[in-house]
Amino acid sequence: MCCYSWLSSANNLSEVESLPREKPGLKLFTVPSFEFWLDVKGVKHYAYNKTFEEAKDDPLFVIHTSGTTGMPIISLDGPVC
Repeated sequence: MCCYSWLSSANNLSEVESLPREKPGLKLFTVPSFEFWLDVKGVKHYAYNKTFEEAKDDPLFVIHTSGTTGMPIISLDGPVC
């Protein structure tokens, strides 16, 4: 599997800015920091009242591809222990 894109927050950009020189074709993208995604100010609360046993197989996040090389691929991922 080849990696052509690297996502990094501005906080860590200095640590990865040399990567494109080491791997030609690699593109760096700046994304919001982890703290940005955890900031809940102004976000409406949605209650999630399941117990662990009820929710242990629920998807934790959804990752999808853009489909530029074919049909988009959707991957549901859950808790990893």
